[in-house]
Amino acid sequence: MKFIELPAQRITWPSRCCRCGKADHAWRTHTENVVAWTALAVTRYRRISLPIPVCGDCARKRMFWFAAAALFFGIPLLLHPLGVDLEKVPTALILASAVAAIVCALVGQRSMPINILRFDPDRKRVRLRIHHDDVARALLANPDSEEVEHRHVRRGLLIAGGATLAIAGIAAIASLLSH
Repeated sequence: MKFIELPAQRITWPSRCCRCGKADHAWRTHTENVVAWTALAVTRYRRISLPIPVCGDCARKRMFWFAAAALFFGIPLLLHPLGVDLEKVPTALILASAVAAIVCALVGQRSMPINILRFDPDRKRVRLRIHHDDVARALLANPDSEEVEHRHVRRGLLIAGGATLAIAGIAAIASLLSH
């Protein structure tokens, strides 16, 4: 995995999937909310879209994980219309379903074909996370492109998410032990 910064308007992609490197690909628009600025607990985002070459399998992988997250999140919600008394459903089952939904959503986020990490509107440059080394090497052949270090702006969010998962896991175990 490499972090590459290059001019946003002049990206020349190799003719293969930017995630797995397969020759079979189609051009799709990839859109992400990129952090414009953060001050204390307030974050402002900018929507950035780029045309990227991606194969069907890599394009569908993310949607599979998000659908699984929705399914796990929806399990407790679907029990009530089916006539199940939610008070009789073990808390551990509901917590496990929520934890599974969060894990699936995180895996879906990590399985995106590329990650748009930063956009500098003044210099018209974009910073990308490229997962496939051959694609990264091809992008580095673009004029004015460079491999860069990337400082994770969202590290605090990841720590908070991990702490939430740990607390949910402890609560699920405590609930199982109390029954």
